[in-house]
Amino acid sequence: MEGETVDKKTAIQIGLIWIGIGIIGVLMQWDGIIGLATLGSIVLLLLLAVVFIRGFREYIQDLLTTSKEE
Repeated sequence: MEGETVDKKTAIQIGLIWIGIGIIGVLMQWDGIIGLATLGSIVLLLLLAVVFIRGFREYIQDLLTTSKEE
């Protein structure tokens, strides 16, 4: 059980890193270089946020169930 928790923590950290990269990318592209790339970055950022939130919710549910079992 401990191994799964570590894997989810790692996944959450990777999600945070990618969301950060996406935000930086969107801010850098506001110079108006390519509007389509900015739109693509926003869409990618939203998809990553959805995946991150789902993973985070599962992680919290696992924490709650393990604390109830103990």
